Formats: sequence, C-alpha cells, structure tokens
Amino acid sequence: MKILRSKGFQTGSFVGEKNQMRMCGHVVKGEAFKFLTAKQVNMILEVIWNDAECHQRERNHCAVFCGFYLGLRVGEAAILEPRHLQHIGQEVIMIPTLKQKKKRKTDAPPEIMIRDIEPEVIKYLQWYLGRHGEQHWMFPNAYHPKKHMSEWSLNQMFATYAAAAGLPPEYSWHALRHGRGMTVWNATKDLKAVQALLRHKTVAMAERYSHMDPEKKAERLSSLSSRFISPEMAAN
Repeated sequence: MKILRSKGFQTGSFVGEKNQMRMCGHVVKGEAFKFLTAKQVNMILEVIWNDAECHQRERNHCAVFCGFYLGLRVGEAAILEPRHLQHIGQEVIMIPTLKQKKKRKTDAPPEIMIRDIEPEVIKYLQWYLGRHGEQHWMFPNAYHPKKHMSEWSLNQMFATYAAAAGLPPEYSWHALRHGRGMTVWNATKDLKAVQALLRHKTVAMAERYSHMDPEKKAERLSSLSSRFISPEMAAN
C-alpha cells in the first residue's frame, strides 16, 4: 500500500498518488455530523500498523485507537498522560478536558472520570503502557519527546492514514468521537451511557446520536412514507 504523507508529518519510505492528498495535507474543516464505524476505524488502524517504516507507528496506532474507544477530542488526546491511566486496572480512566471550563486554582485542565470500559480496550492500553508508560505524554512529539503532539500533528496524522485507508476527505479526527458515540448508542440505546463516555454536560447533548441512528432514521422514513398522499390521490 502506498501512503502519501500529509504536509509536516514524519516522512517514511512510502510514496503516494495525488488523489490520496487531503487538501494538500490540510484537514478539511467545517464538516457536518459525520461518524466512523468500527470497521472503518479498524481499516485505519490496520494501515497504521502496516506502516513498518514509521518509527512512531505504535504511538500513532494508540492515538487513533484512543480517539475512537475513549471518545477523545483532538485536544484531549494531545495532552493525555500515562498517569491518567494509572487506575486502568480498576476500569477507571481520567480524561483531561479543555471543553468544560471550571473555576480552579491551577492552570491544569480539569479531569473527568470514565468507567465501564471494554476489557479488550483495557488490555490494549495496558500493553501500550507496558512499552511506553515511562513517557511523560501518551503521544509525545517525535522530535521533542518532552513535548506532546500538537492538535495539528494529530489531525495531519489521522488525515494521512484515513486517506491511505480509502476514506473520503470529509472525515476529520472528530469523526472518531462521533463514531464512538454511535457505537455506544447502537449497543445500549442508553443516552446516559453515551453522555458518560463522551463526557457531555447534559443528556440533551447526547441526543444527537439517537437522532442520527440509521435504524431510527429508517423507522421515521417508513412512518412518513405510510402517511404519504400523492398529488393524484389528493386530487381525487
């Protein structure tokens, strides 16, 4: 598989085609509500894992994995630290968030706890921590390990591998978070579960996932179709 690296992303031995570019290496912004399925995320993860020439392959793989399975915003992924996962054995992860502003005496971002994480996710994160847990950041900068990856770098890395996996350029990092919300909703039909995992302030903010549910959409269209009256019938 050929991969065209996004502008500014660590160069490897792969050379791509022009049709794999995403706006010349820049992330498409202003997307509507779009979500990736678990199958699509696995496609991206497979491309990353097969990119053997990239020295940061494990970091990139874990970043996208966490973006989906922990429902991370790109800013949250950038500042995630191994210490946030120190209680992962008790199925507890602390997520640093810049979204919800709180009055506090420190400049450190507030941290929100999430529970009820799948055993497979915990096992994978424990494996990653066993190999990279001594780092200060979960996803350090490739050239300055004491610094974390920037949001821009995470977006470019995602764009590179999403393009290589054959996904259209309309998908951004946030589609990982939306995809996780849809996965949880489809599995539980519980808005509070979606709210807890994605750390929304209110249940109302999680309602979008029920509205975007393909099954619910099909039910609504079917219900509307049963009430449809054609112009000819109305005329009679």
